[in-house]
Amino acid sequence: MERTGDRVFRVTAFNVFASQSFFKKTIEGVGDVKVDDAVRDGRRDSVKEDRRRRRQKHLEFFGSDGARIGWDREMDYTLVGEFIRGNEPSLSLANPPPTWRMAIAWFCIGLGTLSFFGAIQSSFFPKKNAT
Repeated sequence: MERTGDRVFRVTAFNVFASQSFFKKTIEGVGDVKVDDAVRDGRRDSVKEDRRRRRQKHLEFFGSDGARIGWDREMDYTLVGEFIRGNEPSLSLANPPPTWRMAIAWFCIGLGTLSFFGAIQSSFFPKKNAT
């Protein structure tokens, strides 16, 4: 979050994997934050998924043009509230992924790489028949 005026902010969210940013969204004119449920508007989720997302809370930032960004750690609400009432120029929040998720991601990347090289090897370098 960056302060752009009196109680007006620019909020930027981005996802990072292996030190590379692969998604980034910035909204301007944010004046407040509220705690909301995680139900997705306009989606046709199952009743079970809808109930689960209704119990799941997160923070919602709304821009002046109607854009919004959600932040899944509602425990940061007090920190964001203090920033809004304070006068610091910026606030950075980080939510590192769980280690098990990173391990699975790297395993899948490794397995995909090995599969790719195996396909290349079997396609361009076929086994010779011993006669």
